[in-house]
Amino acid sequence: MGNQFHPDFYIQNMSSIDPARLKARGIRLAVIDMDNTLIPSCEMVVPAQAHRFIDALRKEGIMPVVVSNNV
Repeated sequence: MGNQFHPDFYIQNMSSIDPARLKARGIRLAVIDMDNTLIPSCEMVVPAQAHRFIDALRKEGIMPVVVSNNV
């Protein structure tokens, strides 16, 4: 079985993502890596910027799915 999950595109940082533009492209689901994406390495608290980003996705009707490969 091959890799079924692969990104449509990569973004340098979440502040450059416009949720309204994602919605306009027909994106309804955003799979977001937590480690070194939403939360800096070795941090335990989600920054306010990440909360705002997740809220903005939801406001546009995009379901955020946060994943982590750390246990």
